Amino acid sequence: MNNSQLVDLVSLEEGSYAEVMKILGGLRMRFRLESLGIYEGVKIKKISKALFRGPVIIEVKNCKIAIGYGMAKKILVKRIND
Repeated sequence: MNNSQLVDLVSLEEGSYAEVMKILGGLRMRFRLESLGIYEGVKIKKISKALFRGPVIIEVKNCKIAIGYGMAKKILVKRIND
């Protein structure tokens, strides 16, 4: 896969569906995200983001989750049509 097709979760447009392709954080961040149901290969929908570096809200398996801006920047996704 070409990395130019990947965008971080912050850059993904609101209302878009995507698949998590890579998590750039360390082990603790990966475990934290996995406990929320976010891992490589999972499908997500971006609900919204707050202005000026606020949290990003996504939907994963019918659950809405708020992810901090810094963490969201480390989650790379590929847009999908759903």
